[in-house]
Amino acid sequence: MEEENTNEEVLDDVDTDSTEDKTAELEAELQKERGMRRRAETKVKKIQLASSEKEEAPEKVESKSSELDYDDVYLAAKGIEDDAEVDFVKSIKKKTGENIRTVLKDEFVQSRLEQMKADSTALKATPTGSKRGTPSAGKNSVDYWLAKGEFPPKGETKLRREYINRKMNDGDSGSIFTDKPVS
Repeated sequence: MEEENTNEEVLDDVDTDSTEDKTAELEAELQKERGMRRRAETKVKKIQLASSEKEEAPEKVESKSSELDYDDVYLAAKGIEDDAEVDFVKSIKKKTGENIRTVLKDEFVQSRLEQMKADSTALKATPTGSKRGTPSAGKNSVDYWLAKGEFPPKGETKLRREYINRKMNDGDSGSIFTDKPVS
């Protein structure tokens, strides 16, 4: 019988050891679950806090900085550098709410930009007041205004001074008698 008691004691010791191991494992899992739950609760609180701050914070007004923004750089890369063309594209972008690439793909915008470029090219190619192509003097020369017999416009200060100087010099070089006698 003593053998049986010894076997039972050994079995009892094995059962208690396995029970204690299982208890320790369960407690470890319980601690692990508690830690995961606390982390999840913390994340939820952070998300709620961040969303409430976004609702409370007023929207930032886009500030104009001296740095080039993406739109200006993109337009320059596409060859759109004239102020009128840039303003036109930005106004269309603002009206439609589309990004700059989508605006530039629009047929209306493309045709309008081509027209604006053609107009500016023609304006730049037209000579202003030079004697190229015509034997007569341009509007910004003293000879033109002397031949016309009128005073140059108010905005042309330098031209007006030259006109007056030439008129005064022309009057000094002749005789005091008129070239057209009365008959």
